[in-house]
Amino acid sequence: MKIRRNQYSILLFLVISTFFFQNCRIDQGLQSSTLSSSTGSTDQGSSDGSGGSGGSTVVDPGTGSTGQNGQTDLAPKNAPAFPKVDVWPPAVDYSEFSTTACAGPLIGTNKTIHVGPGKTYTEMTDVPWLTLGAGDVVNIYYRASAYKTKIGLISIATAQAPFIINGVTDSACNKPVIDGNGAVTATDARAMNFGSDIQESGLITIHRPSNTSSFHKAKYIIIQNLKIVNVKAGSTFKNNTNSNQQYGKFSAAIYSPRVDYLYIKNCEFINNAQALFTNSKGGSEIDFSSYLILRGNYVDRSGYDDDDHEHGVYTQGYRTLMEGNFFGQAQGGSSVKDRSSGTVFRYNKVNVSARGLDLVENEEEYFDNVKSDPLYHHAWVYGNIFVNDNSSSMGFSIRMIHWGFDNSSANARSGTLYFYNNSVLHKGTDPTGSYWYTSIFQMGSGGYNADHPENYQINAWENIFVNDATSTGYGKVDFRLLWDLGKINFYGTNFLTANWRRPADGGVLTENSSVVLENASSVIDVATGLPLASSSVLNRGVTYVPNFSQYANITGFSAVNLSHSSEFDFTNSVPKVKPKTLNGLRDLGAFEKQ
Repeated sequence: MKIRRNQYSILLFLVISTFFFQNCRIDQGLQSSTLSSSTGSTDQGSSDGSGGSGGSTVVDPGTGSTGQNGQTDLAPKNAPAFPKVDVWPPAVDYSEFSTTACAGPLIGTNKTIHVGPGKTYTEMTDVPWLTLGAGDVVNIYYRASAYKTKIGLISIATAQAPFIINGVTDSACNKPVIDGNGAVTATDARAMNFGSDIQESGLITIHRPSNTSSFHKAKYIIIQNLKIVNVKAGSTFKNNTNSNQQYGKFSAAIYSPRVDYLYIKNCEFINNAQALFTNSKGGSEIDFSSYLILRGNYVDRSGYDDDDHEHGVYTQGYRTLMEGNFFGQAQGGSSVKDRSSGTVFRYNKVNVSARGLDLVENEEEYFDNVKSDPLYHHAWVYGNIFVNDNSSSMGFSIRMIHWGFDNSSANARSGTLYFYNNSVLHKGTDPTGSYWYTSIFQMGSGGYNADHPENYQINAWENIFVNDATSTGYGKVDFRLLWDLGKINFYGTNFLTANWRRPADGGVLTENSSVVLENASSVIDVATGLPLASSSVLNRGVTYVPNFSQYANITGFSAVNLSHSSEFDFTNSVPKVKPKTLNGLRDLGAFEKQ
């Protein structure tokens, strides 16, 4: 049974009633400095600054402004190409992460449209969204009041000239806010009756035109530097007929039945049913999503406390990469749920919900577009920190990492989950005494493994698994490596707090001459996630070299890009990834002792 975090006390959930204050950011429960927007003291640049160059069509001049600490970094810049994905996974590109929360306008290679105070378009509602495509950029400028527009996208762009929605911050680095509650459907979407069958599903909906065949698929879209809030059941919008309608319970800030090459970067998603949902139903040979990238985003307070079907983000696609994001707790579902192939999840911070990471089977029905990927049965999870807090008012998990399947064992991802250089922290006190145990891993569903179990496994090395949690009336919580059935292989060196329990009831742990470090006390600072001075996890890495030779014949596969060379930067004002600085050999876990 999938245990939801809301199963303790109604009283506890009264605590979170204040989360509807849309512009606040909660304490992340790990570091002393939260990922809040930084501020600068320099005035914004002139509103009549130049916004065009290189022969592009400039609908309205852009604006430059001065960034943090007097650093001028908000002048108009040429729009970038879509990140290269011909090699999988791509190498970490530190330049793709924002060093501040500030963002300036971009100049498209085709049209450049500016939306905001003093611009040609003062509201998003009148932008011709459904006519925009390759090389077009829409800059949305910060203003004190939230934008309230619901839009549709059908753009077919290119790798060199993607379609871009770009938020432009003010001089204090505040992102423009789009509020789903009270939003009005854009004029062109109403005229086309765009997405009439899924109007309740999203605020930004990527779909096909209403008057074309089912073979249309949008591609090469970048959405960045926005803050999107309140897209969920209970919030209302004006639909295609200008009538009030509620969002569906299963909805998302960004929703797409299918899309190729979607890049979500440096956005904030607060109090939505889900931040992102992409589907791959397999109804035809093109009915799937592919190459989904999430970098440097902040996701928090998704879903509902009475339903576990909505998650922080929920992706189904051919190859998915998530790196350098903060995923806060969802209220009922998982922090992250993914049904993709070749998933790479690296250098993120996750506050664990019902599950911290839920990697399960794709739900294609007739065409195996995703399941035919030779990397479908494999995923790489490394350099992340997972925090499971028994004392959180939004609950905690007893099965933190899920691999394989939850509904269909026949479609299970029945290969290897590679789990390495992660820090997993279970802390806090359950005041109700309801749960006296937690499990790090779960494989399969309901006590069942995949239909083809011979290669169905989790390989783990250089991780830190810390149990600092208690339960009222029970004391220290049991720390179980595996929930019921499954196979885990330890390699190199792993650390586990001394009260951990080996698998039972048919579960298997193979230690492969590895080293298991044990200690009764924590080896990391529970406030920062960093290793403690003189702890046993220092300089214990680089003892195991994984063998990825079985993937050598897969076009574009890069074992080099799967090395642990970076770490999540939780001292920055926005989520990002930074290079790892070694002090001797690599430390175990996600972070180096500095």
